[in-house]
Amino acid sequence: MDDPAMNVAMAKMQWLDESIGDDFKKDTITRSKLKELKRYNKLSLKTKLKRLNDEYKINLHHLQSKTLYDKHIIEKGGHPELGFENDYETHLTDDAYDGIKKGRARRLKRINNGR
Repeated sequence: MDDPAMNVAMAKMQWLDESIGDDFKKDTITRSKLKELKRYNKLSLKTKLKRLNDEYKINLHHLQSKTLYDKHIIEKGGHPELGFENDYETHLTDDAYDGIKKGRARRLKRINNGR
């Protein structure tokens, strides 16, 4: 038999499991960050500055290589982030695409006007 009190108790237990699970995930992330922070605080100032400098050099090298790559793409007539027109394949003709686009716009206009 279905006992309403049992259903309510099961629902509460499920909610409790989910909320504890969410808190556990958040707590795990926080604890790992705290552990990393403790490890970092044990380092000497010289080591911290060396790591900062190394990170700076890596980022600078990455930016320089990206700039050279983007410059190469621009010289060939492409866009640094989007690439070249030949990289994209369309499946509809321009007329078919425009027809579908206009049809959708008409339907949306009718819906928004309440017809």
